[in-house]
Amino acid sequence: MDLFIDPTQTFEPLEKRAAEVDLPEDPNSWPQEILQELYKQVPYISSFEPHVQMDRVDAERGYGFGHVQVSNRTQMQGDVPMDVQARAGVREARVPIIIREGRLLPFDLLVTDDSRIQPLTEARLRQAIFRPQMFDVASKTPRDVSLISALYPLYRDSDYQGGAMIVTKHGSAGGSLLAAVLPTADTRDHQEYMAQLRDPSLRAAFMKNASASLASVQRILRHEPLSVEKIAEAVRTSITPSVAQIRRDGGMYILKTATHAMWDPAERPLLRHEVVGMFGAKIAMDVDTAGAVTVASDADAQGDEDMGSMAPVNEFGLYKVLTTEGDELIGYVIPNLLDVDGAPLPIALFTNGSQAAVQGSISGVPAATDELALPTADTPSGYGCFFHLMGDQAEATLPMDLQGSYSDLEEGEPITYMATTYAGRPVQVSVQPNIQQVVGTQEGKMLIPEHFQWLPLDKAGGVSLVSAEEVAEKTSARREFASVTVKAMSPTAYTFEGPAVSKLAYRDRSSIGLDEAMFLLAGLGVEQGYGTTKLAQAINASGPVRVRIKRLLRTPEQVKEAAIRRAEARMQELPQLRKHNLLKEASVIQDPNAVDTVLSLGFINPENLMTFVSYLPTLEESQSKLCELLISARVGMEDVSTTALERAIRSLEETIEGLKALAFQGPG
Repeated sequence: MDLFIDPTQTFEPLEKRAAEVDLPEDPNSWPQEILQELYKQVPYISSFEPHVQMDRVDAERGYGFGHVQVSNRTQMQGDVPMDVQARAGVREARVPIIIREGRLLPFDLLVTDDSRIQPLTEARLRQAIFRPQMFDVASKTPRDVSLISALYPLYRDSDYQGGAMIVTKHGSAGGSLLAAVLPTADTRDHQEYMAQLRDPSLRAAFMKNASASLASVQRILRHEPLSVEKIAEAVRTSITPSVAQIRRDGGMYILKTATHAMWDPAERPLLRHEVVGMFGAKIAMDVDTAGAVTVASDADAQGDEDMGSMAPVNEFGLYKVLTTEGDELIGYVIPNLLDVDGAPLPIALFTNGSQAAVQGSISGVPAATDELALPTADTPSGYGCFFHLMGDQAEATLPMDLQGSYSDLEEGEPITYMATTYAGRPVQVSVQPNIQQVVGTQEGKMLIPEHFQWLPLDKAGGVSLVSAEEVAEKTSARREFASVTVKAMSPTAYTFEGPAVSKLAYRDRSSIGLDEAMFLLAGLGVEQGYGTTKLAQAINASGPVRVRIKRLLRTPEQVKEAAIRRAEARMQELPQLRKHNLLKEASVIQDPNAVDTVLSLGFINPENLMTFVSYLPTLEESQSKLCELLISARVGMEDVSTTALERAIRSLEETIEGLKALAFQGPG
């Protein structure tokens, strides 16, 4: 007899997923705990306006139902009635809250405004709130809306009887997805399915669920696969030229074109009527007179402007500042922002509604205009700060991101906002009517006076501003980066140097003729008149002449390397679509259409990708059914495995998102 027993069963590790969370015994603290847990499980919710609403709570049994109402933070908020918001185009979505035996179940489902249940992902949430999804079809609202909107009690008028769900067979509008893709299935994939179906435990699971899975399994067993060879096709992208030069060579005209996006000049002959047809009679006449004409799109001569005298800003007002990119901006500067406890900090805020910056010191010069006003919002929402004007002075809090809110169980209490300050510090904010200045409580709450206004900053692009000491250094660096030097080797030969042309071949930038020099300057975004002046200065100068440019050139080698990197990254993404073999999950799903769709995912290949794209509405419908089954399983239908449903939903969601991305590329 052996001393040790060899194990005959193995256990596959569970995929990482959100776990159930224990809640405190006091139900009054549940809304705050739920909101905090929502941000842990769904971090992208910070881009929206979540509000926790509990519908039913039973503290003794540790039971509760509710939802998180998620809305677009850029739309109407506050006391506007829901029907008015709906007519104005404001859309909302809900995340179901299920508390069972004092444990909060994961946030992984989403209910849209048309009563469809979907997986909770960032893409799904944005589609549900901002716009209809790309492959939208005529929506089919479930016959019993109460299953979705109320969540409790769980029932369906015609599909729920005596506490047990009765699943009826009905074909989808798109037919069987599995039948559509099997003719293109690879032999290897079909053999893998057949090998797994020989497993006794899996066969027993399918037999138990035969009413839903038998038809799909028989379809796979009866299919005779064909070997399909993979087809590789290279797609060339046409690029519109950004510079053109027409020169006269005897009785012929030569057209030279190139683009700064891939600098590879090409020439071809033209007849005069072709020149007139392409560029007009005036250009043709100029070519006859001057011998050559160069034209470019968006060509411009950039001047060398200076900010002049700058100093650190210590008083509120309107100032002209300089960004690290060298751009001049005009906006308001509020120094000494207030911390969460009301103490002033050596931090300043700049904003003009379109750009904003928060820095330890901001330098600028007073602006001679008073037409610009600080933007305000009636309801605090999104990213911004609270501020108050006092004559020609102002005070403001540190910028903060309002990430959600919750209502206390006691009526009449102000709404509490969950926020994160500019420095990343979490804080709870409440606007109070009976205080005169910003204060902090011992519990860590930030109390804001009612007369403070909300200054939105979420629509302002972040910029970095330079100090007075950095202006001279920044101006010098800016000129070096956005310029080239030209040296006249002779009245008809020029040499270009600088970072912007260092990648070009030596023969294309050294001792080139006048026409070639003008063509190169046009490619760099230099206006023809400005370029002619600089070339004339180079002839009379004893050394190189600096020429300001507007854009950089990319060589074909650089474009090719970037294209190879993108192609390699894309190839790494494609295999993920065909690695969803969900036989085990399909064996417990009770909806025949969902079983058919889930089984088909393992047969994705390059030849049938567009077939799957055409069946996206069917995939979406099956996804919604799986989500409904998951809610049912979580609230009491124990015959269906929640783990299997969760994995099937995640895998199907990855496939749907991948197919949507491929749909933009088309069959090529």
